[in-house]
Amino acid sequence: APTTVAPTTAPPTTVPPTTVPPTTVPPTSVSSGNLRVTVRSAGTDNNQQSQFHFRVVNQGTQPQSGISVRIYFMRDNSLGGDMYVLEKYWDQSGVATISGPTRVTNDVFYFTVSFNGTLAASSSWEYQGALHLSNWDQSFSSANDFWRSGGLGDSFAPTTTIPVFQNGNLVWGSTP
Repeated sequence: APTTVAPTTAPPTTVPPTTVPPTTVPPTSVSSGNLRVTVRSAGTDNNQQSQFHFRVVNQGTQPQSGISVRIYFMRDNSLGGDMYVLEKYWDQSGVATISGPTRVTNDVFYFTVSFNGTLAASSSWEYQGALHLSNWDQSFSSANDFWRSGGLGDSFAPTTTIPVFQNGNLVWGSTP
């Protein structure tokens, strides 16, 4: 005769919820390749502008092209990103172009400075300029700008907060 087995009911299992700690996404950072950036103050850093000089240095043995850098800044007092100007005072190559500002987040923007030439091996390209508001209003502040992280000295010093891109790919530094 067939055997009948009655179904059994297991008590429900209660699994307590797990708490997952929040994760912080670190800035994108690259330190490989032959291109580096050094930066220094150009003397004026006040509530109207921040003047600076940067150099892209080719530490390699081959010429490099397709080079650009980004100057990341945070808008002040809810001003629009389009109120900011990256002024070019001097460009060693004579062929650099500026584009932007480009929005990253609600408050973070960047200007792109493109070097439209070839940087010889073991050489550098220098750019001198200033970041300011288009109307020269005195509500400008560079204190919270990513590119200024770590401060600016009177002589050229390495920085990773002015990232270098080559053909659109990050090859040196970090982005916010």
